[in-house]
Amino acid sequence: MKRQLHKVFNSCERVGDAMGWAGAYIMLTLIVFVFFSVVMRYIVNKPLENSDEIAGYLQVSVVFIGLAYALKEGAHINTEVFVRWLPEAVRKKLNLPIHILGSAFTLAFAYSMCRLAVKDFTTGAKSFTTLETPLWIPESVAAIGALIFFLQMIIQLGKILTQGIFKEDL
Repeated sequence: MKRQLHKVFNSCERVGDAMGWAGAYIMLTLIVFVFFSVVMRYIVNKPLENSDEIAGYLQVSVVFIGLAYALKEGAHINTEVFVRWLPEAVRKKLNLPIHILGSAFTLAFAYSMCRLAVKDFTTGAKSFTTLETPLWIPESVAAIGALIFFLQMIIQLGKILTQGIFKEDL
């Protein structure tokens, strides 16, 4: 049982790692795109149309794609200013309810993003710009990122619940 659960956790965490790499590649693409846009605008004097909109979509993609990896690596913002004054035993007891609430919020957020992407896909909603981007495309990226973030939250919750099982493994 321990071995199978450990394999499930590791497999799911590899998805988070892959999202981290995807986020890094999207960030690199964003940097190159913005650099090229600046060069075209200020040196060649031929600005790229819709470059701000495209850069915005890439930036949102980096954030949502990187959520799961940031959680896995402990890089999310915490409210440690309040918690650090509590005794260690109290902090450990708060860990479970905090992760349950975080998982519930993340599930609600992922569900909402999925519904929004499906709605905008079926209605054919587009951005109010000259590019007229179908809104379901960036919303789908956000929905996928939110779903994988939820998966990583469940992994974190599973680790808390199984601490006595794995101890040194997790």
